[in-house]
Amino acid sequence: MKKDLKDKTILLIDAKFFGYELEIKSMLENMGAEVDFYNERPNDSFLTRVIIRVGLKKIITSQINKYYNHLVIEANKKKYDFVLIISPETIPESHLAALRFGHIESKFILYMW
Repeated sequence: MKKDLKDKTILLIDAKFFGYELEIKSMLENMGAEVDFYNERPNDSFLTRVIIRVGLKKIITSQINKYYNHLVIEANKKKYDFVLIISPETIPESHLAALRFGHIESKFILYMW
């Protein structure tokens, strides 16, 4: 297998979904990258997933903001070559901007499936 990502750092933001996030992280690591994974949702409870999917995020805005405040602070402590965000449903635009500001030299990749 090619080691195209040798010595690269990747911030992976993805929802937990039947272990796909673990497979993606593992494949990136097998290609030589160091990967930090963060769940795209503030938690994986059934109720939270339903609220997000039906467009009622305002109900849990404080929970989302608290989660992403922490995520941005932690992520901004490290330099990443790539920020990979897969099928986001929850991340507020303001927090995405804060991530971008903290990682100006990083390549941002959005993957939708």
